[in-house]
Amino acid sequence: MPTKFTDTDTEGGFRFDRLPGGQYSIVADKPGFIGRSTPFVLAERQAVRVDLAVSRAGAIEGRLTTDAGEAAYDVTVSAVRFVHSLKGRRPVTVRQAVTDDLGRFRIHTLPAGEYYVEALAQSSIVVRDGIRSVVAPPVAVRQGLARTYYPGTSRVNDAQRIRVGIGAEVSGLDFAMARVPVARVAGLATDSAGTRNSSFRFRLQSAGGDTVLGDRASAVFEFATIPPGDYWLTGTAIPTGGRNRTANAQPATIHEPEFFAMRLTVAGQDLTDLIIRTERGARLEGLVETDTRTVAPSLSGLHVIAHEVEFELPGPPASATPVSAAVTGADGRFVIRSLFGPRIIRIEGLPSGWAVKRLALDDRDITDTPIDFRAAPGPRTLRVLITDRTATVTGMLTAADPTRPLDAQIVVFADDERLWRPPSRFVKSVRSTAGRFSIDGLLPGTYLVCAAAGLEEDSWTDPDVLRQLKPLATIVLLAEGEERGVMLTPRSLP
Repeated sequence: MPTKFTDTDTEGGFRFDRLPGGQYSIVADKPGFIGRSTPFVLAERQAVRVDLAVSRAGAIEGRLTTDAGEAAYDVTVSAVRFVHSLKGRRPVTVRQAVTDDLGRFRIHTLPAGEYYVEALAQSSIVVRDGIRSVVAPPVAVRQGLARTYYPGTSRVNDAQRIRVGIGAEVSGLDFAMARVPVARVAGLATDSAGTRNSSFRFRLQSAGGDTVLGDRASAVFEFATIPPGDYWLTGTAIPTGGRNRTANAQPATIHEPEFFAMRLTVAGQDLTDLIIRTERGARLEGLVETDTRTVAPSLSGLHVIAHEVEFELPGPPASATPVSAAVTGADGRFVIRSLFGPRIIRIEGLPSGWAVKRLALDDRDITDTPIDFRAAPGPRTLRVLITDRTATVTGMLTAADPTRPLDAQIVVFADDERLWRPPSRFVKSVRSTAGRFSIDGLLPGTYLVCAAAGLEEDSWTDPDVLRQLKPLATIVLLAEGEERGVMLTPRSLP
């Protein structure tokens, strides 16, 4: 169903008519305010009332200077949150601003929460769908302003978090950026056959982060004005059989993608003689099986995802076969033809009440372990065991403050912190509906259950947030096939 919009009246009232039955989510949006998505279920020919709340947005402002005391103008300043992902702790840009001629910046329309303030010059940061790309200017400069975090450090571990309350204005965030030497990274690529006729794409990415310092689509690549730091240089190639096309020639056969990854340290000196040779990926053949004692579900249409955990390879041309996912057939079989680099495998689209019990690669248990895939003489074999011998947690919310709505994010997570690494089989979350909730498909074990009020979207996947929720949570011990009911009072993080 397409998204529908309407305007509120002078009293804040709104109405949607002729909605078919189903599950919905609704949010109110107004400039200068932040709305939270509210889920609800609508039966056929039912009328429901959903009250929405919006809160005033916050803002942060300050001034940037160079280490010589001059105004740092045209610098991109970002309000950044760090989230925990497969690739570790990585920055996610919430809002941005560019400094004016006096070095001043103001970042507005911020939800309440904690932020790091990041300044990055000599480049323009482009954020699309949460992915931050840094495009370097095409000029030969030998010095640039270093990436700096408030209150003036290049190390995020030494940065200071800024707390922004509802509608709060935080000012006086003045800090200086140091000048650092910049370098060029350049080289030449060939495919596994030693030819340069393939279609290449290369990427330079900050190690341990999601900042991409540009993509290149040629066998000869160059990245300019790269500041000091550790990087991944990665590449993807589509071999074309080692022959050039002519005007009358038939198109060359398109082969499976090939890949490359190299860790680089840039310290102000040019790296311009890199020789890159791509290699084939691994072929993964798999089978999904069940251990059910009842009627087994359909095994068709499950998604097998091989998540990257160290770096992000540049995508191949649109005509190439996807390299990181597969869909199971009716017999539960699947094939991923080209896998490269460290991956952790997860199954999506499981029926309600089902969970992955075990993943075995060539008879080795890799259920929660990243595996580095490389080319091998033959295919790798993955056996996936799914189970319906799972537990369910249901419950209701009780109000500590009867004037506040019973709305919270319910988070269920294993008591063992070693099981929190995303995407974890032991961490799940739902939004309460009219004060009720249900989470199924939980493997047996000891869990913590918490109703968190005002929790930022998807932040429950971050182990740091789970550690904050742990003292507020209720402990439950779940056995196979058990359904446990709990009463929770929404709590806010300190």
